[in-house]
Amino acid sequence: MFNRVSMAGFKAAQREPERVFTLAYEALLRNPKQKAQKLCAFLGIDWFKAGITPAAQKHAGEQAITVSSDWVWYYAQTHNSNLHTDSVDKWRIQLAPSQ
Repeated sequence: MFNRVSMAGFKAAQREPERVFTLAYEALLRNPKQKAQKLCAFLGIDWFKAGITPAAQKHAGEQAITVSSDWVWYYAQTHNSNLHTDSVDKWRIQLAPSQ
């Protein structure tokens, strides 16, 4: 599924680059404020510092997006954590070149 979704995103970025914002996870972790500001500008919304410190925030939709489901790949523990660089480039040592 990840490959299919990724490929669809890449194709959309090629067809309509003005409508697709690509943000690498590692880039966000290395420079969260700058990357979040660029994303907010792309979306046409104001940037706010709380956006890069999610663990400090609670919101009404939290229960709905942190349910346990085969369709949802995250859960409350990760949803309610701040950005951390522990996993930056981890994929380079954990995935085979074909992945």
